[in-house]
Amino acid sequence: MTSRNGAREGRYVAYYIIVMMLFLGCVALCAMFVSKNFLRQNERDAVLLADFKHRQNAEALNDFLYRASFALESAAMIVDHLIASGEPVEKIQEFMALEMKRASKQTDSLSGNVFGVVNGEFVHDGDWLPGDEYMPLRRPWYKDAVRTHGRVVVGKPFTSTNSAKPVISFSKSLLDEKNVVAFTLPLASLSRFIASRKEKVGDIWMVMDRDGLVIASSGEIRQGFDCLSSEAWGMDEEKLAREILLAGEKPFEFVYHKDKYMVFSMAVQNGWNMVSLVKKSQVFGHSRVILVQVLVVFGSIFIVIVVLCTITLINRIRVVRSVRRKSDFLDSVAKELRTPLNGILGMTRILLRDARDESVHDYVKNVQVASIGLLSVVHEVQEIAKIESGEFVLNPVQYELYSVLKDCFDTVSPRATAKNLHFSLECDPDIPSSLWGDEDRIRQIIVNLLTNAILYTELGEVRLIVSYDVIPNQGEQRLDECINLKITVKDSGVGIRDENTDSILGLFQMMNEPKPAGTRFSLSLTKKLISMCGGEIIVKSRFGEGATYMVSIPQLVLNVEPMGDFATRYKNSSEKESLGSEMLFAPAARILAVDDAELNLKVIRGLLKETRVQIDTALNGSQCLDMVQVRHYDLILLDNMMPMMDGRETFERMKRLSVNLCKDTPVVIMIAGPVPVDKESYLSVGIADYIPKPLMEEDLLRALKWYLPKHLVLTREDLNMSPYEEMSAKNLEEETSALLATYDKVNGFYQVASSESEKKKKRELVGDLELDMVTPQSPNERLSVFEDVLDVKLGLENCINDEEFFREMLSEFLLDDKRKELERAYDSGEWMNYQILVHALRGTARTIGAEELSRDAKSIEMACKEGKIDYVRKRHVELIASYANVLRKIREGLNAK
Repeated sequence: MTSRNGAREGRYVAYYIIVMMLFLGCVALCAMFVSKNFLRQNERDAVLLADFKHRQNAEALNDFLYRASFALESAAMIVDHLIASGEPVEKIQEFMALEMKRASKQTDSLSGNVFGVVNGEFVHDGDWLPGDEYMPLRRPWYKDAVRTHGRVVVGKPFTSTNSAKPVISFSKSLLDEKNVVAFTLPLASLSRFIASRKEKVGDIWMVMDRDGLVIASSGEIRQGFDCLSSEAWGMDEEKLAREILLAGEKPFEFVYHKDKYMVFSMAVQNGWNMVSLVKKSQVFGHSRVILVQVLVVFGSIFIVIVVLCTITLINRIRVVRSVRRKSDFLDSVAKELRTPLNGILGMTRILLRDARDESVHDYVKNVQVASIGLLSVVHEVQEIAKIESGEFVLNPVQYELYSVLKDCFDTVSPRATAKNLHFSLECDPDIPSSLWGDEDRIRQIIVNLLTNAILYTELGEVRLIVSYDVIPNQGEQRLDECINLKITVKDSGVGIRDENTDSILGLFQMMNEPKPAGTRFSLSLTKKLISMCGGEIIVKSRFGEGATYMVSIPQLVLNVEPMGDFATRYKNSSEKESLGSEMLFAPAARILAVDDAELNLKVIRGLLKETRVQIDTALNGSQCLDMVQVRHYDLILLDNMMPMMDGRETFERMKRLSVNLCKDTPVVIMIAGPVPVDKESYLSVGIADYIPKPLMEEDLLRALKWYLPKHLVLTREDLNMSPYEEMSAKNLEEETSALLATYDKVNGFYQVASSESEKKKKRELVGDLELDMVTPQSPNERLSVFEDVLDVKLGLENCINDEEFFREMLSEFLLDDKRKELERAYDSGEWMNYQILVHALRGTARTIGAEELSRDAKSIEMACKEGKIDYVRKRHVELIASYANVLRKIREGLNAK
């Protein structure tokens, strides 16, 4: 137990670490996502801002070039007018000098020489007189102007003949397209203009034409340098020029001389590009400072949250560990108490069956009652501990309300009779017959309330009243299929004082009322169970006049057909059970009982003594594994809770054995305490069934009847006994020994004689009349109406050859119509749910003998598993049609009964 506690605590610590790591990971991812988006947005904004400033610079350059072009066009218009007026060349030359001075005064940085060709003669502003070798008609500025037919042309940079400095020329042809006016602009003037806006220009700037020639620059890139020439191959300038031409006006990152820059480019006049290179640290510096501040604040908040969550989780883990230790302690105590108690109860049943002395019988009965009471307290303590530790969960299933009420009546009625109390059960006959809920918990709630009422009632009566209310609709939500199951228990016992009414349902409450030999301890568990089921309980009482417990639990209705009158159904079922009771013998059968308590093995031997079945025993899972490898057994009874290797692990290891003579042997698991809520998990791994402890003779006999091979089971008829005939132990021993001697081990059956004289011994008693039996129809003949769609023989075998049980299975198959669910899953494409539904249909169809429908369902189920949805779509309609036909035939056959 200590190691198990340590393992559980280790799991909780591991869960805590995993949760914290996941939490930290999620927070880190969120922080990264927020930071990344914040940084991306800020970087985008920073780039847009820098690009905006760069465009301002480019627009200023554009404006500068436009003013130069406009000044030239104005001068050209006046020169055209002077030429048309017949003014001499000297006059025109004088005008050009004055016009240049005026333009220089009006426009900063716009300075240079004005010149041109008028009527075939070279004219200028007077500041420069070229030599005889100067031929203006061959100069690029003249050729470009004539070629463009009146547009202003900006030439490539060249060295001025006058000043020996780099300049660019602006030229324009006049109206006759032979005369040209031009002026030169020193590149120094252009550079001064751009430099005057230095606070808005990047770390590096340049003006570059479309051919990669640097028109002007900040100095880092040489003015006049051709970035696309062979001289620049492999240099950063060549890579930069190509990136600029490819990117157009889109900003991009570039490493220039090992520094990272953002490059901004914008086209201006004359096919030039204004280019700025700004260091990334300068562009994004401010946004990153803001990001760091945000992350610091976010990190501080995160650390505070982590610290608080850690403290909270640590405290929670301490509480959980404390509850877990208490739960483990109670489990250990319950285990130690249950084992001897189960043994005592088993022995008392054997003594009650064999005792002939009436006084001994009474003594043993008292021991049995006390043991049952003590065992119920152990179960209740254990369940409360599980609820508090969070391990207790509900297990909702479909159940028949009559069956639950009948079990409660059968359980409590003997206790009331023992105290000479009048016990009655009143049930609304219109209450729906089939509900959805936790059947075991509903039964436990009712039994606990009735047991408490009987315990505190010495004279008078105890009444159980069962009714229901339809839950009204809530807005658009329809609750037509839900009811409030109302359970009322009234007693005429000692009652409860007014000051104790509110606290009567509390845990370990000590009341001031007279106490019989017992406590109201089960009421605390009952209240918890009711709360978990979503219900409520109200207690009303007058001290000395009895108490009333009113419970309301919501339940889902699966079959609206009324349950009918409980008393009538109970009387009919009791008579049927009494008529159908029979002895069971299996002298040729061999079973294996596995339990770590020797006392429980003795109980099994004692309870099955009269069946003459051969019983081998094992005290642990290891012995069981050894024994199934050397001998075949017809049935294995396996205890669930054993040291070292529990029942489920033993079963799973048994299935994996390479040598196993009991591969097909049914295994019935024995569960101590209340049936676990995960009981379906036992059946899902291949375990045939389970029976509760303390072991009851009827449970063991039922397991033998259902799971032993049919040819090994003998009945009264096989022993030539009527259903009501008693046989002495000596005669019984003689009969079974004789039959065992006739057992054919090769063919596996008893050679039982059948004669007319033996058949006459078989009688059927109805009321007080004894009638000779008329040879009835066989079950196969009576069920021939189903042969069109069912393999009746297979269906009967699956239903232990019980015709009535087979008909009940057919009725259940009708009620469990899955067509709507199949259609819904098919239409919505929920193939996993569709596969589960088809799997369930396959099993139920096989059980009732609908072999063809089962095969169709199996093929579609396998197609779903393999992802062959096209096959499913082709076969779906056929499956639904076949399903509908089977349902129709079954309905007609049952109605024909």
